[in-house]
Amino acid sequence: MKEGVNADELLTLSHATERDVDLLLVEELATSNDFAQWIATTAGWNHAVSKWRVAHSKRRTSNRREIDIELRVEGGGDVGQAILLIENKLF
Repeated sequence: MKEGVNADELLTLSHATERDVDLLLVEELATSNDFAQWIATTAGWNHAVSKWRVAHSKRRTSNRREIDIELRVEGGGDVGQAILLIENKLF
């Protein structure tokens, strides 16, 4: 039985596209309240997330530009909701 992992044996991703990263983020946001809460808190949402919904490649109605990821969060009671628009850029 081996101890540790040799760095040469690790599988690495040689390249990724923005869409690859978008889909990973959407999958994590759709399934993890903790991740949705962390993203919302990082963006300035100061309430517990009671409900959330995530969508990929949403079009804004006013200028028809595509947004990579849209995260809608709701708080309990009279807190209301926030819509977070996430634009992914790889360099």
